[in-house]
Amino acid sequence: MKAIFTLINIFMALVLLFSAMFVFFINILLCMALFALLLAATISFGIFLKKSAEDTRYKKHVLISRVISIITAAAIIFPMVVCMGFNNKDCYGLKLFVFSCGEANIKQNRAKALPKNLPQNCDNYCFKLSHGLKKKNTSAASAVVKFSTDNDTLAAYEAEIIENGYKPVKPDVTFASFVREYELTEDDITVYLDNPSSIHYDYLYKKGVPCFVLEKIDDNIAGEFNRDFTVYDFSEKLGFHAGCMLDYTNGIVIFWA
Repeated sequence: MKAIFTLINIFMALVLLFSAMFVFFINILLCMALFALLLAATISFGIFLKKSAEDTRYKKHVLISRVISIITAAAIIFPMVVCMGFNNKDCYGLKLFVFSCGEANIKQNRAKALPKNLPQNCDNYCFKLSHGLKKKNTSAASAVVKFSTDNDTLAAYEAEIIENGYKPVKPDVTFASFVREYELTEDDITVYLDNPSSIHYDYLYKKGVPCFVLEKIDDNIAGEFNRDFTVYDFSEKLGFHAGCMLDYTNGIVIFWA
């Protein structure tokens, strides 16, 4: 039993060190407060542990301080763990919650740009979050949700988008116009169709897909897109980078915020 508690103490020491580094890099008031609570709980644990050896009345104080330190450490680490993992449909609500938290995301309510729930017919699901270390934000700095569904669901999304006053961006940009502008050869087009390459990403960007979304789209996903799809930009109305793209040919939808 003593060995188990020793391992727990070592683990909590590592968590404390990680939390200190985490707070140092992001410098956010909430995380600083959580770190202060974690540090106080850890110090209290050491003090009460020593006193409990002489007076058993302090054993409950030891337990309380340990529980507080574990909960506080989890509150600091949990959002980053969710951002990096939990990439399955059942955890969509959890990742959406993490994305909705944080100073910037709460002020702008950025989660409203993403679907509240996944559709019943949902395949090839992928939800990528980037943590907010670089942007001094305790939550995810950006989000990209991608999945495949039926055309009826896509039509329902598009009807709601149009009802909210959004219009397609760059509808005049088609793959044919892209080929003419960049003077692509037949070999270039074959590369585009068979193997996603820089040409493919150039076209996605030309159609209005933002750079931070392209960073989260790997070649396998890019290769699924039809050559002509529709992009809607929510940025001007919402006040932050957001939008979606709909591909009826392959039933693919991507939302970003």
